[in-house]
Amino acid sequence: NKRPTLSNGKHIDQNWNTVATYILPHLGDRPVAEIKRREVVEALRPIWHSKNTTAARTLGRLKEIIELARLDHDLDIPNPAMFCTRTAFGYSAKRTEHHVALPPERLPEFWAWLQDVNTEETIRIATQLLVLTAKRTGETRFAKWSFFNANNCIWNTPKGLMKARLLHRVPLSRQARAVLDNAAVLSAGKALVFHKASTQSSTISENAIL
Repeated sequence: NKRPTLSNGKHIDQNWNTVATYILPHLGDRPVAEIKRREVVEALRPIWHSKNTTAARTLGRLKEIIELARLDHDLDIPNPAMFCTRTAFGYSAKRTEHHVALPPERLPEFWAWLQDVNTEETIRIATQLLVLTAKRTGETRFAKWSFFNANNCIWNTPKGLMKARLLHRVPLSRQARAVLDNAAVLSAGKALVFHKASTQSSTISENAIL
């Protein structure tokens, strides 16, 4: 049921893999109506503190699975995956790990580095456009010339490439338009803005930009 609503293949795999890894070995061969809360707790206890985020998400997915079973089979049972986790596992201190970020005042320094760093010109230009527009790597890598209006003033990313599945419009600065002019020279009339002939998908890799 969830697969059509998930656009990212990694997320689709995660939804199933955590259940397959941490739940099915303990409860996979049990009728849903016989599963007790104590068994759910014991299945997740080994990872609750060491892999808290994974455990919490797995519990949420198990709730959905059992809720679907209750609806599809009209089961008159409480959902055994619904309980107070603090009571069951005790307090779990969450350690928030922020992504690495660049202080805004160092942006000119980064831009100068980006212009001189030894890399493929397509990678350089794609990264420049990403920085200037705050777009995601996927939206940038799969950008087509047809997404831009006649004067390259607006970048229209179709909903199929967007995480929220909504059309996304970005006004382009003078600097961003200059980057696109350079990209046009390199793409040589190809549909993709950042065409790369040596790859099967004709796109640059995400890791190259990262």
